[in-house]
Amino acid sequence: MAPSGQEYSIISLVLKGASSPWVCLLVGILAGVATYACVKRKEFYPCMPWSVVCAFFCPGLVVLELWPRSTGAEKTSPAPIEYFTTAVVLLVCLCQFIAYFF
Repeated sequence: MAPSGQEYSIISLVLKGASSPWVCLLVGILAGVATYACVKRKEFYPCMPWSVVCAFFCPGLVVLELWPRSTGAEKTSPAPIEYFTTAVVLLVCLCQFIAYFF
């Protein structure tokens, strides 16, 4: 039984875990790597500034994934890291949004 005044549910633990500094650091690193792959695939140059921006502001990766590729770029499918990291970024953003109102 939980101590009075404190509720330990799975939802509250997940929401607190999503705001952990270690989770934010890991998601930032993954977002930087996935952004580099996305920018290189879509031929948005220079690649490194985009990676740094998305490492510090992860939702930028989602915007870049949805943005149309540059003219002359080959139509290729995203790398698996792009799919995985975009899903993780969306999940963390959703948890942060829910935690704001929780």
